[in-house]
Amino acid sequence: MTALEKQIKVKSVLYDMCKYGDGCSECEFFNPEDSVYDEFFCHIRDSKNLIPFDDEWDIESAMISD
Repeated sequence: MTALEKQIKVKSVLYDMCKYGDGCSECEFFNPEDSVYDEFFCHIRDSKNLIPFDDEWDIESAMISD
């Protein structure tokens, strides 16, 4: 499996967790101090402040350390 294929699969898994999971508070990436949106609290935002649930979420920029 190539690096690109791995990124696509990881992005898909995270999307499914966000969409079908029990909620942000149960997620490993839960961030109670995140105030970007009223609904989501996420440590794994990308450079545009999108979360994995967003179709345009960029996994590469999300993986860069703050």
